[in-house]
Amino acid sequence: MKKNLLTSIAAAILAAIAIAALSACGGNAANTAAQPTAQTKAATTAAAATAASAATTAAAVATVSATTAAATPDTNVAINNAAATTGNPNWNTPYTDTVTVTIANDESPSFMFAPGESITDNLWTRRWKQTYNVEVKTLWTSSDYATKLNLAIASQDLPDMFRCDNVQFQQILQAGLAEDLTDAYNKMASPGIVSIMSKDPEMVNTAFSDGRMYGMPRLHYGYECQPNYVWVRKDWYEQAGKPEIKTVDQFEALMRTFKQQHNTAYAISCDKYLEPFFYMAAGFHAYPRDGYGPRMWVDDGNGGIMSGYEMIPQMKSELTAWAKWYKDGLVRPDFTDLENSDMVADIVSGKTGLDGGPQWDGWAWTDVVKNFGNEAYLEPHDLPSIDGQTVMYPISFINDGYNVVRKGAKNADILIKLIDDYAYVLNEATITGGMTSEQVLPFTSNNMHHTTGPFKILFRSYDDVKQVIDNVDNNKHNFSTGYSRSYYDELMKWITNKDITSLGRYVQMGFDGASLVRAVGYEDNGQYLFTKNWGAPTQEESDNGSILDDIINEGVTQIITNQQPVDYYDTIIENWRSAGGDAMKQAVNAKYGKK
Repeated sequence: MKKNLLTSIAAAILAAIAIAALSACGGNAANTAAQPTAQTKAATTAAAATAASAATTAAAVATVSATTAAATPDTNVAINNAAATTGNPNWNTPYTDTVTVTIANDESPSFMFAPGESITDNLWTRRWKQTYNVEVKTLWTSSDYATKLNLAIASQDLPDMFRCDNVQFQQILQAGLAEDLTDAYNKMASPGIVSIMSKDPEMVNTAFSDGRMYGMPRLHYGYECQPNYVWVRKDWYEQAGKPEIKTVDQFEALMRTFKQQHNTAYAISCDKYLEPFFYMAAGFHAYPRDGYGPRMWVDDGNGGIMSGYEMIPQMKSELTAWAKWYKDGLVRPDFTDLENSDMVADIVSGKTGLDGGPQWDGWAWTDVVKNFGNEAYLEPHDLPSIDGQTVMYPISFINDGYNVVRKGAKNADILIKLIDDYAYVLNEATITGGMTSEQVLPFTSNNMHHTTGPFKILFRSYDDVKQVIDNVDNNKHNFSTGYSRSYYDELMKWITNKDITSLGRYVQMGFDGASLVRAVGYEDNGQYLFTKNWGAPTQEESDNGSILDDIINEGVTQIITNQQPVDYYDTIIENWRSAGGDAMKQAVNAKYGKK
């Protein structure tokens, strides 16, 4: 049976590679063809837009209240009790005899090795040998890692240890290619790793099958990294009198104020991918995507799951606003031809002072300070609400994949030990006194912390953000992790010396209204709406999701640019469903719906 399954997986992988190659060749042309011109007359009157807005707002409130409670994974669960260890304090004991394991790894031009070093021989590989007597041999590297690993899975020619993405992990499990790590984890996990894993039980439990652990989740930087904001230029906002922008109407008023006071051609930019539109959707209680990231799947109100695109009243509510803004000259008229870099250029050059975007956007616009002074940077604000009601922020499944041991490989505990070490060096050593900041720095500089292949996890920012802002607000210097200390030291360079290289960190966590500080508040207040497909996407979504996104994007663009009325969104959804949306929804319900 497994042989037949492997044959099927191999065929699917090879077909997917062929499709991906074709998509890469035709993607730009397809996107360009899908973009309509921006030279048409509005198809709806202002009175109709106002009526539509009122009607859709009422529907939005009803649907969101039904959706919110059911769209959350159980974040109160404990980690599967098969891996209930408290951690081995002696995890760092070296092996008596040299132990050799093989891995696969990425290649990237961003890895800037010291002279004489490489992906196969560097400060990490030497540390593993010298500290633990572990020889790590790299069988292959690739700049197209996912494709090469797909081929290795299909041929069953795998290294001892490797990382894989969420879809590949499911394929490996089904084919019986992963070693059981339960005992290795209980034997070798350090107290530090156990602490990290215990804070993410709903993510860690996805690594289990039939009560046994078959991978180490690489985790994520935290749900607090997912909310989006409206970004407002600080000096312009203060000149405008710092008006409230809690509602969409107030945000629109601020757009008009900025445009008038600063004599700009438009108030907000956009790009052909509609990024600000999707980033701001939650303010209209619409959840088509996690910002501009993964698609959201929500409760349909009848015990099933539907696409966030199918939140038709809420989507129409946002479309009504954007179509009006476009008609009134508040949106850059040629956005259908633009890239994200054009939006950044508008901010940096002073053409706009508003945007919708993710928590890290403050890093993108630092040059605006060079051009207009230290008070010209953009600050994040909560998404304005269409009706003044609480905004829920969409959260998708963001696990960075899994670290896996090949079925039958010896010394599976080495995977756990070297992940322990990764967490120790990056997050514990400077706090415990085991290493100085100067000793740790080479392991984190020049992207060296991304070169460890399967011996890596990500660290949530939640506790670090709380520690950083507490130290800033109370003029303290008291930290429990290496990351919180380094974040604080970095942002203080902006506070004390206006070091522009640290402005991005300051805007993330250096004051009470900073992006990640706000997000921690959303988490504390229960303002997260979790996707219903809590795990890897279905095969149908992997195969057809991007093509179906194009149907949505093309139609939304036509509505915003007034080539089609807002009610045309009904037709868009009909086309989306018939082109594969219904099949994709059925697959999601089969995998993640009620059993």
